[in-house]
Amino acid sequence: MYQKSFKNVGVSGKFFDTIRNFLHERKVSLKIDDEKSKVYTPKVGLSQGSVLSPLLFIFLCADMFNDCAGKPFKSADDATL
Repeated sequence: MYQKSFKNVGVSGKFFDTIRNFLHERKVSLKIDDEKSKVYTPKVGLSQGSVLSPLLFIFLCADMFNDCAGKPFKSADDATL
């Protein structure tokens, strides 16, 4: 699912495998005061508080900063719709 975005920024091989394993079938639950929710598997998003999450967010958004011809935008104004 993420392979194209990672490939576009040069992530492959064992590093890609590590990231895929980090994201694949994660289990999460929510705790408010003493109440804990059921454990579930999120379909989207990144783990909050992980040191990898900011880097993964940058990787996944990297394609957004290319125009339709695949050329990188030169300024923030180039990214407006």
